[in-house]
Amino acid sequence: MQKFCFIFLIFVLQAYTGIAQCPDGDLILNSKFDLTNYFNEYADCERIKGDIRIPINSTLDSLKGLNSIRVIEGSLLCKSFNKVRIIEGFTNLDSVGGSIEIIDEDELTSVYGFNNLETVDKIQVQSCKKLLKFEGFDKLNSINQLSIGSNDTLEIIPSFNKISKIFTLSISNNRNLDDIPSFENLKEITLLRVAGSPVDTLKILDSVRVISNLSIWGNDNLKQIELFSNQLDSIKSSIILSGNEVLDNIDFLENVSYIKLSNAYIDRNPNLANCTGLCNYLRTVEVIPDFFEVEFNKEGCNNVNEILESCLTNSHYLPNKPKTAIYPNPITPSSKVYSNREIKEVKVLDLHSRVVYNIIGKRKEVQLSYLDEYPPGQYVVLVTYFDSQNFTTHKIIKNL
Repeated sequence: MQKFCFIFLIFVLQAYTGIAQCPDGDLILNSKFDLTNYFNEYADCERIKGDIRIPINSTLDSLKGLNSIRVIEGSLLCKSFNKVRIIEGFTNLDSVGGSIEIIDEDELTSVYGFNNLETVDKIQVQSCKKLLKFEGFDKLNSINQLSIGSNDTLEIIPSFNKISKIFTLSISNNRNLDDIPSFENLKEITLLRVAGSPVDTLKILDSVRVISNLSIWGNDNLKQIELFSNQLDSIKSSIILSGNEVLDNIDFLENVSYIKLSNAYIDRNPNLANCTGLCNYLRTVEVIPDFFEVEFNKEGCNNVNEILESCLTNSHYLPNKPKTAIYPNPITPSSKVYSNREIKEVKVLDLHSRVVYNIIGKRKEVQLSYLDEYPPGQYVVLVTYFDSQNFTTHKIIKNL
C-alpha cells in the first residue's frame, strides 16, 4: 500500500510540474531584471490572467522572452515615456481579451511579431515620435477599434486583410504615412476617420458595403476620393468632409445606393466646387436634416441650393427634363406648381436649406397656399416626379 501511495505521489508531482506555471494577476515589467525573473520562473507560461503592463518611466528596452504566451486575458499596456525601442516577442500570442495600447513611447521604432494574433478588442498606437514600422497582424480577424494616430515618422502599417467588420477605424495625423492599406475583406464600419494624411488619392476599403459615420478632414494633399468603388450599399448616419485643401469633387458619393443622414458637414474645402455626388441623395431624401451644413467651399458647393442648381446642369440629369413652372411668382394664396409630368413631391426650402414643408401627391398641379404662415423672403422649391430620375428647382419670392 505504501509503495502504491509513493508511486502515485510521484505521478502527481510529475503531472503537476508538467503544467506550465503562470503569475497571478497582472504582469508588471519595470526593468530588464523583472523580465529576466519572469522568464526564469515562468518560461513556459501560456496564459496571463490579467494585464501585461510596462509602467511609466520603465527602463525596459525590449520585450523579448514572452514568446510562450498565447493568451492575455486583460490588456497589453505600454504607455508614457518608457525606454522600449522594439516591441516584439509575441509570436505565439493568439488572443487578447482587452486592448493593445502603445502610447507616448518616445524611443519606440518598431512593432512587429504579432503574426498569430486572431482576436483583440482594441489596438491603439498613438504619439510614438520615432515609430517607423508597425507590422504583422496577418491573422487578426476580430477587432472592435483600431486607432493609429500622431506618429510623425510612421511609414508602414499592416494590411489587416482578415478583418471583415470593425466599429471604429481611425487613421489620423501620421504625417509620413504615404500609403493606407486596402483592408481588402472589410465589409462594415461604424466610424471611419481619415485625418491629417499626406495621401493625394484615397483608394481604400474597396470591399466595404456598409458604413455609418464617414469623417475625412484636414488632409492637405487629398485631391480625389476613390473610397468605395461601386461596392458601398449605404451610409447610415453622418458625413464630415472638412478642411481638405485641394479636394475638388465628391463624385464617389454618387455610387452609394442608400444614404440616410442625421447630420452632414461639408465645409472649409476651398477648392471643392463640384458636389453633384450628392444629387441622388438630395433628390430622394424626404427631409433634409437640420444639421446639414454646406459652406465655405468654392462657388457651386457653398449651400444646398447651389448644389441643386449644379445638379440641373449635369448631363446625367438633363435627358427628358420635365417642364415645370410656378405661377404667380411672387407667390400669392393662389400660386401653384404646374408641370407636364405627374409630380411625386414638392419641397419648399428656406435659404438655410431647411425644409419648410413638403407635399406628396400624384398630380400635375400643386397648391402652395401653405406658405401663408411663413415670413417674407426668398425660398427654393424642389420638385420630383414619378416617371423620371430628374428633379427641378425653382426660386420663389414671398412678399408681405
